[in-house]
Amino acid sequence: MRNKFKVGDRVLCTMAYDANPSVRNQKGTVRAIEKGTRSAQHALYGVEFDVDVNGHELETSSRFIKPNTKRHHGWWVPTTHLKKVTREK
Repeated sequence: MRNKFKVGDRVLCTMAYDANPSVRNQKGTVRAIEKGTRSAQHALYGVEFDVDVNGHELETSSRFIKPNTKRHHGWWVPTTHLKKVTREK
């Protein structure tokens, strides 16, 4: 099964995740996709949000790609919490 999103996709986070309520209802850009054993429907996506979400730079363990993101703008979010943004106002 293929990943639902790809690097560069614009997404909306629909709910808080992993004790970070700041990501809810925020838009961002997918910067990385978890390298691991999860199925595509349960993948984690490294999202660089448009605003400071009290996050990090998406640098966690060696299992992940380490993209450059703005300080405090990154958060790993599961497929179930993201919707693709098709048109921006």
